[in-house]
Amino acid sequence: MGMTQGAPKLAKAYRNLRVEMIAAATEWAEDVGTGKFPGPDQTFH
Repeated sequence: MGMTQGAPKLAKAYRNLRVEMIAAATEWAEDVGTGKFPGPDQTFH
C-alpha cells in the first residue's frame, strides 16, 4: 500500500501513501494549531 519504505518485490507502488499521510497530518496539525481548522464550514451552530 505504500506505507513502508520499500515495495515488496512482486508489487507495484502506485502511490507513496506514507508521504501522503504524513503531509496530511502535518497540514491538519498546522491548521488546528493556528486556529484555521475547524472553521465556520466545519462547525455546527
